[in-house]
Amino acid sequence: MYRWVLGVGTLLLSFLVGPVLGDTFKIGYLVPMSDWEVEDADDANRPVGWEVAGAFSLAIDDINADNNSILRTHNLVWDWIDTECFINNGLEKLAEWWKDGYIAAIGPGCTCTHEARFASSVDFPLIDYYCDEDGLSNKEIFPTFVRVIPPIKNCAHVMLATMQMFDWDEVAVVAKNHTKYAPVLELMKDLFELNNVTILHEHYFQPALIHMALRTLSLLYLGRLTHLREVR
Repeated sequence: MYRWVLGVGTLLLSFLVGPVLGDTFKIGYLVPMSDWEVEDADDANRPVGWEVAGAFSLAIDDINADNNSILRTHNLVWDWIDTECFINNGLEKLAEWWKDGYIAAIGPGCTCTHEARFASSVDFPLIDYYCDEDGLSNKEIFPTFVRVIPPIKNCAHVMLATMQMFDWDEVAVVAKNHTKYAPVLELMKDLFELNNVTILHEHYFQPALIHMALRTLSLLYLGRLTHLREVR
């Protein structure tokens, strides 16, 4: 997993370090290790930070230890914050890092629109590893924001292509009951109808409250991987 984040760091540094003069570069890391709206979250409901947090420090160590990397004789130092999936925490820390001369930040890993808008307004590069909101692809509004995953609505086209590849024309849908997935579901239903794919069953769930029994040719799942373990 950390190699994936290392790739993000390398991408960031490849276009940041070159034009900057100096030997030491400061980079910030926004990561949600807790959620201000959820107390005592179990493993299935913990923020994404629990899955990726350690990868960042490993990536920095690898880059600093590689004399043949794009940093050459330069060095990276870093700071981080648990954003708690709270927008104000991320905004406050980004402003602090920008004021203190940091060259960029990675994150925030929850919602990104406000943080990306602020970063773009002050010409501060921000690269995210988890945001899938649609509007962030507008480079006129978010010129300094980069992400490594596509908008979530693109999943609908991937699902249709998968169905067609296996010549499936009937499917059951299991989705987390969350507004995040509503646009995907609506687009998916439209695409399926246009391409003669029949949805036999729809099941919506809250984590830890999942139970379903159905027989069908295929099943599509929308939600976090950790929640899928609870489907039975």
